[in-house]
Amino acid sequence: MGEKIPIISEKVYNFEGMFDIKETYSFMLDYIENYMYYDLSEKEYEEKFSPPSKTIISNIQGEKILNDNFHIIIKLKIELSGKDTEMEINGMKKNMTKGSGKIVLNSYLEPQKNVDPEKSPWGAFLDKVYNKFVGNDEQEKAIIVGAKDVGEIISRFKQHMNSITK
Repeated sequence: MGEKIPIISEKVYNFEGMFDIKETYSFMLDYIENYMYYDLSEKEYEEKFSPPSKTIISNIQGEKILNDNFHIIIKLKIELSGKDTEMEINGMKKNMTKGSGKIVLNSYLEPQKNVDPEKSPWGAFLDKVYNKFVGNDEQEKAIIVGAKDVGEIISRFKQHMNSITK
């Protein structure tokens, strides 16, 4: 153990719809951090507003600790762009953005670095036995959790992009 185990690499998803650009971006960050329990950090953020066009481009990294042995890293690039349009929703006029959203996902499983002091020969032997018989099962379960998280991010993004047009 010690190498990154890929879950998804450079997968690009494009959606079009009617959405509020800032609300959609904020929703995605809030959802991943507060409902999926990832620690997020924005690596880059660029916002361009020149009426009637709007664009947000952001690179985000999230980390979720699963157990003592693994954590999931998700890297997202979110691009939202479009033009302002006015819509009537429930009898009220609201400014929305008609445009597109693109999300680029990278995700991998990373073994936790053990900071244990040197182990006795007996401890090292028990670690090897554990990793051989139990460790692979834990790794497979962790990969499944990571894949489900990626699927949920894509689903929520798509849902929010088209929430008004349905």
